Amino acid sequence: MAGTQRFDPYRILGVGREATPGQVARAYRTQAKRFHPDLHGPDAARQMRDLNRSWHILSDPARRRAWDAGHPVFSAAPHWSPAPRPMARAAPTAAGTWSAWEPPQPAPADAGRVRVAENWPRRRREAPAVPAGMRDSGWLAAAVAGVLVVAIVVLGWVASANRASATPGQALDALGVSSVMRVALDPTQVLAVYRAGDARLGVATARLGPRGWEGSLLEERPAGGETAVLLASDDSGSAWRTVVFGRAPAGVTQVRLSVAATGGQVVDGTWAIGVRAPLRPEQLSWRFEGADGTVVRSGSGELGQR
Repeated sequence: MAGTQRFDPYRILGVGREATPGQVARAYRTQAKRFHPDLHGPDAARQMRDLNRSWHILSDPARRRAWDAGHPVFSAAPHWSPAPRPMARAAPTAAGTWSAWEPPQPAPADAGRVRVAENWPRRRREAPAVPAGMRDSGWLAAAVAGVLVVAIVVLGWVASANRASATPGQALDALGVSSVMRVALDPTQVLAVYRAGDARLGVATARLGPRGWEGSLLEERPAGGETAVLLASDDSGSAWRTVVFGRAPAGVTQVRLSVAATGGQVVDGTWAIGVRAPLRPEQLSWRFEGADGTVVRSGSGELGQR
């Protein structure tokens, strides 16, 4: 360690004048472990005092600039300091050379000091380089759009699957209607007739799809008085295309249509029959029968109010 007359904080810490604050801090920690009195005894106390004094000077930018200005670099410094300044030219002795001679200029106060902000890149603020071909290419936009389309399709499929039910009854109940009667037209379709307010009748269907049973409201119509014959069409590509439904008078247990091989049963005064063909009202003939087969009422076309 240097004495008090030759005290040099750079030489004590083992760094040059161009050292960064981080290098100074690392050097101090290394030397402090080397000469700490708790680890190396009282003989290292003087070295530790010099280390602390050197850290006090070099850890503060203002104190470091003041030290550099007042202490030129030693010519024989064995540490990482820059080479000593070249010797200035001596003043001329001949009178003819005085006009061309210039006195040496003093070095600036911060000579030899590294400007950290100017010499080290601010890497935290630098954005990572992106290849221009990928960034500006339309393929990237197309890939992102494709991912979004696939995500929308998957979400729609999941939502549809959640709406499907395990049984036709659950699918019809999910519609929020109170059906009066339900008729299984075939193993994949169930028809339900329900009563709405203001003397109206409605038709709902439940169909078996790939994800389960799904219900839908087909039509709701005014039913008129106690007798009604109404038509509703289904154009969804199912096995039947027309449903004939309505109300039956008291004492009627069977309803027969001219276009159907069999009739439909009456439940609580309500009935429904599915027909496997498109049907217009003028093509329809119907009759209501009692329990003994007698015809209570017959007619053609629709009987009810639109």
